[in-house]
Amino acid sequence: SSGINAEYGGCSPERLSHLAQSTLSHLNKVARSNTQKTSLCGLSPEELQARIHVARCTEYTQLISILHLLRDDCQYGVVIVDSLATHFRHEFEDMRKRTHLLAGVTNTILSLCVKHAVSVVTVNHVRMGGQQGRLQPCLGESWSHTADTRVYMRRERDGTYTATLMKDSEFGKTGSAGFRVSSLGIRDSS
Repeated sequence: SSGINAEYGGCSPERLSHLAQSTLSHLNKVARSNTQKTSLCGLSPEELQARIHVARCTEYTQLISILHLLRDDCQYGVVIVDSLATHFRHEFEDMRKRTHLLAGVTNTILSLCVKHAVSVVTVNHVRMGGQQGRLQPCLGESWSHTADTRVYMRRERDGTYTATLMKDSEFGKTGSAGFRVSSLGIRDSS
């Protein structure tokens, strides 16, 4: 998989190494069938980590350039953009330019998905806004409707999280699941 880290400093080699070790340990514990166990046999944390590529973007032009490179030649199964909102929520006084660039990003991502059969996960943020003080997507309502599937995640008072499937164009279903984030990665909240 490929990750585009637009947030500042969240994805270090040390953290990826620790997550690779924890993930393999967890998968070995939960593997049920011989086929599952065999597929994990011999897979080392280093091999798992070598399959993850991270590009850190410090400005929106870098993000757009990397998306264009991936669109033209992508050899990954999943691309994660964390966070798309980082550069587009603060850096623009000209909202028409921002809207135009976001539309271009949308088209590039859609082209990447279609051309290479890649899943792309983009992270948006929410903020309190509007006259009713409701949560709103930082990139605006129109951006929130560009994705085929939307998952809303919120932190609960007990420190766990809830992920709610808000929109699924393929199956038309919704639902929620609890999880926790620890030094070992993401685990079931139960």
